[in-house]
Amino acid sequence: MNQKKVLFVDDDKFLLDMYALKFTKAGYEVRTSDSTEGALKLLRDGFSPDLMMVDIIMPGMDGLDMVTAVRKEKLAEKAVVVFLTNQ
Repeated sequence: MNQKKVLFVDDDKFLLDMYALKFTKAGYEVRTSDSTEGALKLLRDGFSPDLMMVDIIMPGMDGLDMVTAVRKEKLAEKAVVVFLTNQ
């Protein structure tokens, strides 16, 4: 069985570390990015997650705009997207 892949995008490094630890321990391949631009680079470079957990409120490009770009560029087409927010 293939290992499931997860991409976490959040500008809060504590949350990124927490999610990465929990999901790695559960057997997932985890990548994190503290910026939407960094996340887009990971995806453009070929990382194809099954799940993307994306903070909505981000500096620069927000999470909604990032996912719009992902869909427009046909990156991670099969990924389920979960939006995160502390608002």
